[in-house]
Amino acid sequence: MLTLSAFADEISPNLEEALAALKAAGLSTMELRGFDKTNVMKLSDAQVAFAQKVLKREGFAVGSIATPIGKADVTDAFEVQTGQMKRAVELAKAFNSKFIRIF
Repeated sequence: MLTLSAFADEISPNLEEALAALKAAGLSTMELRGFDKTNVMKLSDAQVAFAQKVLKREGFAVGSIATPIGKADVTDAFEVQTGQMKRAVELAKAFNSKFIRIF
């Protein structure tokens, strides 16, 4: 089965406004890259809880956690990337997403 999804933050930084536009287009899955001008990797626990509530209320699923992991120079410390992967896995679990986007 094919699932079509989109980056909601390109519609609006406001999660609820973005989901309304996606819903109007017939979508019910989004790629979570961030909202309220906050990258997904920097969302606080309160922001995660808010997003979970809004997504559930609006009937949306998260297709992937759309991280910037891998947007690093090959000479950068690898430990930073592994720490980010741990956070991305936590977020994927929190949003019941099977996928994590990396570069």
